[in-house]
Amino acid sequence: QKKANELAHAPPAPAVTPAPSSPARAPSDKAAQQMEQAERLKEEGNACFRSGNVDEAIECYTLSLEVVRTAGVFTNRSAAHLKVGKASEAEADATAALELESSHIKAYHRRALARRTLGKYAQALE
Repeated sequence: QKKANELAHAPPAPAVTPAPSSPARAPSDKAAQQMEQAERLKEEGNACFRSGNVDEAIECYTLSLEVVRTAGVFTNRSAAHLKVGKASEAEADATAALELESSHIKAYHRRALARRTLGKYAQALE
């Protein structure tokens, strides 16, 4: 948890203003910093999940989603929720992933597992 808090509260890198003759940057420096922070938190969550610290993994994924919402992180958090028996939360996260990326196969799989656990057998096939 200490690492997750350190990553979440790391000071942002200083803003760099492009020279007037520079072409426009996409994404912006702020957006790039946010993506980097979210990726670091996701990777920390993945490491926690692999080592069996599932609650800490959920915390890292949650912090990542507070920075940038991505289908992959919702799907990872869904797997973590399944691991600790929180099928309703797993279903909600898998559905959120699918709202962001309708072709995310792992999200369909996680949602089906969650729905099966919840006894929603017909919906598990959706």
